[in-house]
Order: sequence, then structure tokens, then C-alpha cells
Amino acid sequence: MYVGSTESLPNAFIEIVAEELNVKEVEFTSDATEFISYAFKPQMRTLGPKYGKMLNAIRTALTELDGIKAMSDLNKVHIKIFKITHTYHHAYRNAKAKCQKSTQKNKT
Repeated sequence: MYVGSTESLPNAFIEIVAEELNVKEVEFTSDATEFISYAFKPQMRTLGPKYGKMLNAIRTALTELDGIKAMSDLNKVHIKIFKITHTYHHAYRNAKAKCQKSTQKNKT
């Protein structure tokens, strides 16, 4: 069994994991991509009404994707969106707090 991790466990724990999972060996690796595959399939009910005639072309394009590269790209986009959203939310919260302080000062 391969475990994607940059750190290992003490041998006693590795033996327990191997016994519980009924495997001969437990090997730690920092790059588990050679053991992973991704396949993208369209949701026909969702895409059908909007893309009807193009559905076969979409299905073909998705099956020809390099799954690992596509997931890597999607994860990068997800991280960027999270950072942008987090930054926006933080700025919004600070601006809102300043407005509330300003309103409270004007009331007194």
C-alpha cells in the first residue's frame, strides 16, 4: 500500500496499519500521482437541455483530457478563488467595522 505523505510513521504504527489493512508493505511517497487517475464525465441531464447537439463533442473532449493535469489546474484555480474571496471578505469586514465606528462617533 502506498501513502501520499511527506512524513512517515514509527515502525510500530506501520506494522499495525499493514496488519489492519491486510497488506504486506506500507510505503510512504511524497508524489502519489502515479497511483491516481481522474476521469471526467458530463452530467447528461444537466448539460443536455443547454448544449443538446454539442453533447457528444463535450463528452469526447472530456474523455481526452489528461485527468491529473486537469485536477491540478482545477485545484490551482480553487486556491486562487479562495485567496481572492478571503481577501475580499477581510477587506469588506474591515470597511464595515470602520463604517460602524464612524456611525457610532456621529451619534455621540
